[in-house]
Amino acid sequence: LRAFHDSLAGLPGFQAERRTRPITTMVPLPPRLILIAGLDPDDWTQITMEEFKALDAAVRAGSRLVLAFKAETYSEEAETEKAAARERQKKREAENPPRQKVAYADLRSLWGVTRKERTLVDREGDNAHRSVGAPAALPALVTWHSDIYFQPEPGTGWRAFYRRGPEAVVLERQLGAGSVVL
Repeated sequence: LRAFHDSLAGLPGFQAERRTRPITTMVPLPPRLILIAGLDPDDWTQITMEEFKALDAAVRAGSRLVLAFKAETYSEEAETEKAAARERQKKREAENPPRQKVAYADLRSLWGVTRKERTLVDREGDNAHRSVGAPAALPALVTWHSDIYFQPEPGTGWRAFYRRGPEAVVLERQLGAGSVVL
């Protein structure tokens, strides 16, 4: 990510900033691109209501929020490690209960989209295809290395930019003056 940041910062007329402060301190203006990269697909809904409000306010004021997930494909070893990590987390939480209960944002009801996962056995065609109605300037085909897809709620305004088979893997939704990209 640092190389990506530095590349953007080197473009003429472009400003890039690495944010190291909590999301909750973000102000809505000026409109900008907000990239949150490397999200763990299993934890993407672990956004607190305070974080959600700050991000949503920036989007509605004209920013574009891009949530980029770590690519994950099925492997028995990874699933075993994830299960062990969940058990360690439960044990830590039981031993050290939080002093204050954290309220997480329900992105399904707030943004109208659910993250899903489908294990694909055949990895020969690891590509996502541009969706009908997606901007023609986008490449017709991109390499795809993840089993994650999204299921938007009907009538919520999500547009699929790329699909892997019938499933939407890159979506955009306009919110206020800005947009969210998953």
